[in-house]
Amino acid sequence: MNQKYIFANSLFAFVSAFAITTILHESGHFISYYLLGAHPALHHNYVQVSDKNLSTLIVVISALAGPVTSMVQAFVFGLFVTKKGGNDAKHLLFLWLSLLGAVNFFGYLMLTPFTNIGDTGRVAELLTLSDFIQLMIALFGIVFLILFVLKIGKYFANFIPQNSEKPLKGRYIRALLMYPIITGSLINAVLALPVVAALSLIYPVTSPYVNLTAYGKILHTETNVNKTSPLESKFNGNLILITALCVILNRILALGVS
Repeated sequence: MNQKYIFANSLFAFVSAFAITTILHESGHFISYYLLGAHPALHHNYVQVSDKNLSTLIVVISALAGPVTSMVQAFVFGLFVTKKGGNDAKHLLFLWLSLLGAVNFFGYLMLTPFTNIGDTGRVAELLTLSDFIQLMIALFGIVFLILFVLKIGKYFANFIPQNSEKPLKGRYIRALLMYPIITGSLINAVLALPVVAALSLIYPVTSPYVNLTAYGKILHTETNVNKTSPLESKFNGNLILITALCVILNRILALGVS
């Protein structure tokens, strides 16, 4: 195996998917505010609204629009991954998009009782949900996030040659999953700057690590793909281009677009 190419290509896919997930999430907020008559400005990791007298209904709908967008992303790309089962650049990017969409959606549910800075926590505060209901929402988020990661994360096995021994599989998983998360999380933290809330910096550094719960599942999954992944032999130009475009868009949105 050529660990260098596998790691680099998965890193490109991970950073791109994280940026796309964040932009789609914030676009959900932006579009809902806009359609409901507010005057929002879209940034790289938040939406700024100048209107100070928005109704509770508008704020609740727009706050939920971001996580719902991430939920749709997770299931749409997850469906593609489970149905197609390939091991090229598109499948790797879609795999990361599904997993990070799920982390975004279920992660916000998990945070509901702990902070009103997050979208669902803000909604819970506005609707004065009881502590018990908030805890149930958080528990639901934790359980279903782990189940989703185990269900979809196992498809990293498609990028591992058939009949590989466990030590070799472990090397592949580290190159596909662990090292991209460690390195990519630091890159994503830099791309999150400047931040208006600490959560915007904490989230990219910590949240992707939940995907490591799929490590054992990948290790014991036998792939049906009988061709070695093309991502193992060279740097993928499409993934590099997508990553570059995502970084450029991220920096443009850091200035704000209304």
